[in-house]
Amino acid sequence: NNFKNLKLGQILTAFAGFIGNCVLALIFLYVQKYFPFGKLPPHAVDPIGSIFVTTVDMSLFFAVFNLIPVYPLDGAVLLSYLLPSSSYNILQKLQEYSMYIFLAVFLLIDVILFGISHIAIIIKSFLMNFVF
Repeated sequence: NNFKNLKLGQILTAFAGFIGNCVLALIFLYVQKYFPFGKLPPHAVDPIGSIFVTTVDMSLFFAVFNLIPVYPLDGAVLLSYLLPSSSYNILQKLQEYSMYIFLAVFLLIDVILFGISHIAIIIKSFLMNFVF
């Protein structure tokens, strides 16, 4: 209700999580490139490097995961605004069954994670080209 254009405001709000996670990954890629690892004790280099890599991977994973079009994830909000208003009844039915869909997502997590991780790898390679 605080937006002058409600539709655009909610789309931007739903997309903010994706953008925030990508920015976090970009920051950690940048820091990883320019971090003075040579000044650290040898036993600290691998753990800190692992933290950077894990943070990038997890940020990109959650960026993509949050765009899955199932309520309560932001992908469902984006889908509801991007589809024509004639599909409103279908989206309401999907929202009613979203808990079951979400449960199915977690039962099929291996298949879904495989797809999400590939999308995250593509985004990571794009961001690495941007940083390096």
